[in-house]
Amino acid sequence: MLERVIVDGGDVVLLAVGTHTVLATGTEFTTLAAIHLMVDDNRIVRLHLYEDTLTVDKAFHAG
Repeated sequence: MLERVIVDGGDVVLLAVGTHTVLATGTEFTTLAAIHLMVDDNRIVRLHLYEDTLTVDKAFHAG
């Protein structure tokens, strides 16, 4: 779920919370994410995703 959008010129930051279920393990997990977009001429030219990769890894290797 998108919680906040921050815009400063060509920089856009999206703050979100997502809940997912890994089909292979049945593990449900929730993570926070920040996505930094760089926009030029109304096009996304760069995207950086920041998330809790340890939580994601644990969900995929549960059991």
